[in-house]
Amino acid sequence: MLGNFELFYPAVQIRLKEASRGWVNFNPRDEQADLLTALIDGDNTVVCKARQIGVSTAIMVYILWRFVRASFAGEPLGIMVIAHRAETASVLYRMVYNGWKRLPAGLKPNLNHHQVGYMEAAAGAFIRFETAGASGGPARGETIQIAWISEYAFCKDQDGVKSSIINAVPNERGVGQVIIESTPNHHGDGLHRELLQISARKARRTDSHENGNPLVPVFFSWIRHPEYSVDGPPLPADGLDDEEVRLMRMGATHGNIRFRRRQLSAGLSSSKFRRDYPITVEDAYTQGDNAFYREEAFRNIRVLDGGDDSPMLRGRAVVFENYQADDAYGLGADTATGAGRNFSVAYVVSRRTGNPVALLRSNTILPNDFAKDVVRLIQKYHVRCAIIEMNHSGAGVHQHVVDAGLEGRIWHNHEGRPWTTTQTNRNRIFDEAREHIGGGNCDALDSRLISELRSLTVDERERIIQPEDEYGAHCDSAVAFGLAVIACREVRLPADASSTLLGRHGSMATLSVADDGTLSVNVSMGNDTGTPSVFALDTRGVWTG
Repeated sequence: MLGNFELFYPAVQIRLKEASRGWVNFNPRDEQADLLTALIDGDNTVVCKARQIGVSTAIMVYILWRFVRASFAGEPLGIMVIAHRAETASVLYRMVYNGWKRLPAGLKPNLNHHQVGYMEAAAGAFIRFETAGASGGPARGETIQIAWISEYAFCKDQDGVKSSIINAVPNERGVGQVIIESTPNHHGDGLHRELLQISARKARRTDSHENGNPLVPVFFSWIRHPEYSVDGPPLPADGLDDEEVRLMRMGATHGNIRFRRRQLSAGLSSSKFRRDYPITVEDAYTQGDNAFYREEAFRNIRVLDGGDDSPMLRGRAVVFENYQADDAYGLGADTATGAGRNFSVAYVVSRRTGNPVALLRSNTILPNDFAKDVVRLIQKYHVRCAIIEMNHSGAGVHQHVVDAGLEGRIWHNHEGRPWTTTQTNRNRIFDEAREHIGGGNCDALDSRLISELRSLTVDERERIIQPEDEYGAHCDSAVAFGLAVIACREVRLPADASSTLLGRHGSMATLSVADDGTLSVNVSMGNDTGTPSVFALDTRGVWTG
């Protein structure tokens, strides 16, 4: 019986939300059964879920089965459950402990030790419950066989939590297993990045089990959940709005439509409903009504290769395109302390394409080292205008650039002062970036920048809000990119060719721009004899000829 999950799970009792029903034997719904099939197969699993559909309950029953089976078999088994908050860790502990407590006597192994947050069987198998903010990482260097990360998208330092777990769990199917589940938080959160990376691996066909035990995505559409349906008569087809027609085409029933209407009548906006009750992963990460950017702004933007976070977190510059002699470049830099929260970010943007050509991003690089890399980028791309935000640690970076003999490349206002972000010019940074992208002046951005830009919202006072990410950072990439866009508009392309206009009787005007920015107009006047008279005018107002 212990070797067969289908024989075990009916013995597990769970407490339903409806208090009147009390404790009942677990009977998985269809969506829970799909998840349990993936878990029993030993797959590393990432679950994107709608709210309150029983994912945690299904996973609890699965890890209880693994714990009981290992205990009776005398096998060592370490299970770790990581929650985003201490209160949630306690709730998950009570779920598992009460599940064990209510098992029939023949299926309930003796516990050698138990306390809030820890259960250990006499045979040595254990389950430990931790929070994502545990000092040194939740796994703390120990080897475990199963890790369950609950509400991953809401954890602090999601990449750090995942890294700690990946290092602790064997990457071999049937030996180690990682289970990640969460409702969506915001565009570009850890869950979203995992799903995008899985999609990219599938496109490259590198997600087979020959490469270890890759994460397998499981998505639960809200329309499969029986509680999200309201009984009633059939709805007339001509009474459906566009969103309801879309949902019906994707499998929603009239009962689902009635549930949606009930939620909207209770005050939920259409976009909020789509995020809270997604029918696709794209729905889960749709933008809200108060988004600073509209969805269509990124419709034709391609994601730059190398735009993931892993190399940038270690402070290495990522080059998307090398220096071109016929181009000109602007640089924007936002400096942090390197303490692991806010990011130091520098972008170099091409005047010709409007796209980023180089990027440095790290939340651990020290300001002095960041300054050296900024100097290298200015020199490598012959940057003609660099905006280095002077706030906080930026003053040191500014001074380092000056000491390198590059003061002439630094942007100054009409009073000769470098850029300091204030409440007045802060919105300009984001406005310039939005105009740049929305105006079709670029067609490629890195993934984290896209996520940050999409996460910007506008409050009721028309202030642009920069949400805090899992590191405690506040859209540092969006700030640096906006500064780079402003800097890029201050530079001109090299004069690699002249523009020529032809007139009557052989007259001709040639316009050219010198490297120093001087505009010259050369005019050749035709005459009856065919001998031209040549004149020239430059931006200093001097005629020659």
